[in-house]
Amino acid sequence: GASNLIDCFVVLMSALGLVIPILKICRALRTIRLISRVPSLKAAVQSLFRALPALATVHVALACLWFLFGILGVQLLMGRFWYCKDVHGQILPLDRDSCLQPN
Repeated sequence: GASNLIDCFVVLMSALGLVIPILKICRALRTIRLISRVPSLKAAVQSLFRALPALATVHVALACLWFLFGILGVQLLMGRFWYCKDVHGQILPLDRDSCLQPN
């Protein structure tokens, strides 16, 4: 059945994983069989998949909020964290234009 196909795929990928190490990740597919065999685990995974659209909405809202705070931070703090040092590491009391002028 389907579990035999998954086992065959996992064994083939494990054998190829000896040559191409990234394919060893496919060993994690063995857990899919466990999910289908344990009813409580299957219910938990199905609940997680049903929650994905709501989680995506929250993710988009948080990404927009982080973007807005990023813009606000750049606008409020731009140019406040620069300083000018001489060759000995001493901080010089120069403005930015004087600091960037060639000697």
